[in-house]
Amino acid sequence: MEIEKIPSAIGNGCDIILKKDGKTLGIIFARVLDLYMAVSDGNKMPRNEYKEIDFDIDIDDGYVYTLFDNLYNDIINCNIMGDKPNKKNKVENHMLHEYNLLVDKDKNINWVSDDGIFEEEDMMKISKLDNSYKLTFIRTDKRRSFGFKSPEGIYIRFSNSGSRYSPFNVVFMRMYQEFNKSNIMERRLK
Repeated sequence: MEIEKIPSAIGNGCDIILKKDGKTLGIIFARVLDLYMAVSDGNKMPRNEYKEIDFDIDIDDGYVYTLFDNLYNDIINCNIMGDKPNKKNKVENHMLHEYNLLVDKDKNINWVSDDGIFEEEDMMKISKLDNSYKLTFIRTDKRRSFGFKSPEGIYIRFSNSGSRYSPFNVVFMRMYQEFNKSNIMERRLK
């Protein structure tokens, strides 16, 4: 896996770029102060046709695997603040609706982009496998009521104000912040 940290144009941390198997995964803190994950396989895609792009993170990917392992386990165990493992694996009542919307019966994390209407938005699914995580980005065939879907890739928004999955968006921001603190090679903006 190739990893790059590119200083953000807005001065708040870095954009994280992961490349593997001809695919690119970007983890970006945008000007709107929300986090995005975007995947591309290098091909243009129709805006309203169903498509899936998988991005695999294996145990051999070291630090990146550790970050996604922490993210996955913190969500499954409702460890929102990252400071106390929930050994009982208990979902607190005030988070039950959001948890059930986010985590399916097979313990996959299914995040529908916070960009717009639930039924129209693209989705990212995180599945835990033996010694790996599969991130499946799904472009739905639904046309958005407003705005458009990018032909460059599948973008998933993790809103920091008004997320349908609040407070679980905090766990994704923590993962992004840990990436920023890491000693992974950075390159300067040109």
